[in-house]
Amino acid sequence: MESFVIKDHYEIYVPSQIGTILDKIGDIPHCVDWKDRKKHILEIPCAFDIETTSFYYKDEKRAIMCEWTFGLLNYVVVGRTWQQFVEMLEELQERLDLGENKKLLCYCHNLSYEFQFMRKWLDWISVFSVDERKPVKALCSYGVEFRCSYILSGYSLDTVGKNLTRYKVKKLVGGWNYNLYRHPETPLTEEELHYCINDVVVVMAYIQERIEIDGGINKIPFTKTGYVREYCKKACYEDKNPTRGARFQYYYYREKMRNMTLEREEFELLRHAFQGGFTHSNPLRTNKVQYNVKSVDETSAYPYAGVSEAEYPTSKGYLVKIESMKQFETYLQEYCCVFEVYFEGLEPRFEYDSYISSSHCTLLSGETIVNGRVRKAHRIATVVTHIDFDIIRKCYKWDKMKVGKFYRYYKGYLPKEIIESILKFYADKTQLKGVMGKEIEYMAGKENVNSIYPKWNDGNKPYSTDLRIW
Repeated sequence: MESFVIKDHYEIYVPSQIGTILDKIGDIPHCVDWKDRKKHILEIPCAFDIETTSFYYKDEKRAIMCEWTFGLLNYVVVGRTWQQFVEMLEELQERLDLGENKKLLCYCHNLSYEFQFMRKWLDWISVFSVDERKPVKALCSYGVEFRCSYILSGYSLDTVGKNLTRYKVKKLVGGWNYNLYRHPETPLTEEELHYCINDVVVVMAYIQERIEIDGGINKIPFTKTGYVREYCKKACYEDKNPTRGARFQYYYYREKMRNMTLEREEFELLRHAFQGGFTHSNPLRTNKVQYNVKSVDETSAYPYAGVSEAEYPTSKGYLVKIESMKQFETYLQEYCCVFEVYFEGLEPRFEYDSYISSSHCTLLSGETIVNGRVRKAHRIATVVTHIDFDIIRKCYKWDKMKVGKFYRYYKGYLPKEIIESILKFYADKTQLKGVMGKEIEYMAGKENVNSIYPKWNDGNKPYSTDLRIW
């Protein structure tokens, strides 16, 4: 198979010429899927992108695909209809013997978008999504598995192009006027075609770099945080003490994780309590010009918290019954806690900020909402951690409070292996910055340290109202 290169000019092939492209490429090597060794993956960069036109029909917004680009190694195919795309996939399957056990990975930058247009044109064997209408991978019956390069990289296509270190190619800007109406028979200019092709080439260049850096296409994870997870898992399982058995650390760590396994009800409670950063503006200052403003940027806050804090839950959760205020305060002081809480007559202690998010409430009546936050309410129920509760009682006062399900966890530091991993990522980011010849290592360290904090989707599922009165 020929090597991947960046060309100054790409010859445009039509969908019916996919066989000609395969003849030019030659034999494509394949590797074992390390998650299922009975399956194989073709070791070749491949990308897909569409351009669409949106319009209104009978006061309803509609959109159609008017152009698609398919890239395979050093070649690009431009098509205009989904029928052409399906016929091309049929020939790809026949020529490459693709199926559920032998796949071609095709990356789309924002698969969520492309998937909504092509989902009814193909038969799907499996689809994995991280959220509603957010597929990470989707395997069709033709043996082509579409994956999302945006979720993998964490960056816009423009930033991906700028971050490339081995294959220099940047996303083009302004080559496609999105205000024009187009359909599959609308002639495309050379500039428009060049714009479409460039988007696919950027993705292929990024995937080729990942193949070379990661050691194979089968080692590229689904998401950006997959790199961090695999590194940390390996660090936790490896035994660096030669005096112990070769598998001592592996079994030791597996047992530690087994002792911290969450029950379903407990997991749902924790998931509901999770929320992002507090970034709302002060309602008393909003839409007003502020003068003589100063700010301080706290750098590397997440890595610092990961290595220095001793406030992480380090045990299995224990469901306890709260029977007194003294017991409640003791648990909040000595343990990590998550629990259901109910307030009556909730009032703010000050006017300029509100902490409780209305979207996290399982019960809410007589409320006043400011920018998505509860300023006051007659009755309110939500799920909080011990940290949340400490902030809530500084921000609010209330007439009555009840506590429902209450889980407590022993506090402690993160495992030593995790702390060492964080320090390694941080060292790669800081020590290699600006060093000639270490651009790839620096970029990898920067991405890893930014990924050490995992993203979770917060839930809004209501919980039981089995609330006990003190």
